[in-house]
This record gives sequence, C-alpha cells and structure tokens, in this order.
Amino acid sequence: MKNIPQMLYKQILSICFLIALFGGTVLGQAGPDQDVCEGESVTLGTENSSDKCYIWEPTTGLSDPRSGMPEANPTETTTYTLTVIGSNFSSRTTDQVKVTIVDLESVSAEPKICCWKKGDPITKDQFEITIDPPSVKSQIEVSVLSPTTAPAVTFATGEVEVTLRVTCGTNTEDITTTIKVVDEDFEISHTPTEFSGDILESKLQRFASYLPGPCTPSVSISGGLTFAGGKLCCPDGSECIKSYFKPSGSASLAGGISCALPVPYRIPYVAEANIIVGVGLNGAAEASIKTGCTPEENEFCFELKAGGSITGGVGVDVLGGKLIEAQLVVIGSASFPVLKKCKGSPTETFGSLCGKVDVEGSVTFASFYSKKVAVNVVSQRCW
Repeated sequence: MKNIPQMLYKQILSICFLIALFGGTVLGQAGPDQDVCEGESVTLGTENSSDKCYIWEPTTGLSDPRSGMPEANPTETTTYTLTVIGSNFSSRTTDQVKVTIVDLESVSAEPKICCWKKGDPITKDQFEITIDPPSVKSQIEVSVLSPTTAPAVTFATGEVEVTLRVTCGTNTEDITTTIKVVDEDFEISHTPTEFSGDILESKLQRFASYLPGPCTPSVSISGGLTFAGGKLCCPDGSECIKSYFKPSGSASLAGGISCALPVPYRIPYVAEANIIVGVGLNGAAEASIKTGCTPEENEFCFELKAGGSITGGVGVDVLGGKLIEAQLVVIGSASFPVLKKCKGSPTETFGSLCGKVDVEGSVTFASFYSKKVAVNVVSQRCW
C-alpha cells in the first residue's frame, strides 16, 4: 500500500475510517500482550495482508502504523489499538495489545547454595534471579561485579555482600544480595595436657658418668593433647554450616650425648684442647581425628617421624677458659622417611630422606667479648 499515490491513499484511508465507524465488528488480530526491555523491539499483530487496511493507534514507537505486523519499540508501557478493514471493505475488526516496559527495580537475587568456602569462585549461575514479569527473564543478562571470589572473613563464618549487574536492553541495574562464607582454615585450639621427660634425662646423666671424659647428655620428651575446632561449609548436607572437632595427640623423643675428649698434648694449667664428638636421635608420633560434613568424610591420620645427627669438632681453653674459650663443631643431621597414613587414602605416603651439614661455634675472650658462629655448609637435600 506504500506505492499508492498520496492523494489516493488519503481517500482510501478516509473510507477505512468510515467503515471502521459504521462496519461490523469481529475478532481482532493485534496479538498477545508482550513484555519487553527498554530499547528492545517486539512484533505486533498476527498477519499482514495486502488487501486489508491496518490502522494502529497510537503510532508512537511503531515502525509502520499501517502495517499489519509493525515493530514496536516504545519508551514506556503502551496499549496499542488495531483496526483492520477487510477486503472490499467487507468488515471491520478491532483489537488491543499491551506492550509493557520492564522495570528493573523489581529484580532481586537469592543464592542457590547455602554457603561458600573462602576462595571459592562466585558466579552468576549460583544465584536465582527473580524479575517481574517473569516472561522477560530470558532477555536479561547477569554478571557478578564484586567480589568474584569468596573473601576472607574475620571469624570462622561471616556474611558478605555481593553486587550483581542486571542488563535488560539499554537499562542496567546493580543489585546486592548476601552470601555466607566459611573460613575452614580458622581454628580455635586448646592444649590442656603437656608432659616432659625430666626423669629420663637424669637416668641418662648417670649413664654418661661411666663414659671417658666429660660427657653431657641431652634428652627431651614432650607431647600433649590438643583440641581444635572450627566450621565447615557443607552445601550438600542436611546442615549447611557445621562445626567440626579435631582432637590430636603427639609425643616426641630427642636424645643424645656429646663428649669432650681431652687431647694428650697440652700445657697443664695453661691451655688444653678437646675433641668433641656427639650423636643424637629423635622421633615423633602424631595422631589426629577431624569430623567432616558426613560420617564418611571423617578423617583419621597417623604420622611417624624420625631423625638423627652426628657431631664432631674441637674445643680450646686457655687459662681454664678465663682468657680464651673456643669451640667449633660440624653437625651432620638427617631426617628419615616419614610414614603417614590417613583413613580413606589408597596408599601410605612416605617422605624423602633428607640431610644437611652445619658448622656451629663460639669464641669468648676474657669474659667480655663473645661471638657465636652458625654457618650452613651443605643445604638440605632430599632423596
């Protein structure tokens, strides 16, 4: 109809209006009501026949108000009325359709999961977006502005505000929601029981008295019980945020003997030298239990550690140490393979054999100058 001369078209349009006023009314053809984001277009009507007249009112936002199926792009919610004049002016139909511009102020977001672990990513798929009307949900785009990962909290658990950006056509709206974050590394611990090995040390001292030269024994036994607790994020469990308990016990033993053997050649009452030799051993055992989100996730671990050292060096005294007292020793130490077994682990884990060499010493001159030396000669190597 756009190719009809303007004068003739006006006459046809006038006739269409007359028929629209006095003709019979039948079912309209404007199509269903539609919801749209501002800046987006929708198609109105259900047909576009060349032998019919189409009149849309109002014409605001329409691509062609005389087409049976124009594109509508209104800037506000608008109700359009369609009048259709049949072929040979045989009939008149009217219908209305409402195009609703979506108001983003109705958008809200709720977390789909009950908690996040510290450091977990925060994504748009983890939120349920609600918008009125729901029919435009497929037209909106959602992105997470901040934070994009679950941050650290001041205690074991905390609430964190998340900002999301919702885009609908040319409109954007930033909305906020709150999530729960759990710091599973945060623990509160208490050590009610500790022990040491003073009695064993005294017995070792008696044994050392039978060895040649002045020998100095050393022994230490330590250990105790520790109770720790914290929080777990259990999104798949019946209890979302669950308290866990981690009782653990440990015992360690370290002992050795260091002897200063006198050198035959010395200056009596003036200067003397000693050869220093020593040997040491140490071992430790640890066990811990940690409750999980479910009984199947409860952890039990047992660990054994062992190590040893060999010491060799010299010591020099002048005037009984009142003028000069010096000592220099070389210490070679090694840690033996570590055995660790945890419930549910398919294999036992062994550590590596590691060793290192250190040089330690001290010099004291006339009781007013003292200098200590500690040098790592061979850094720790593991095999």
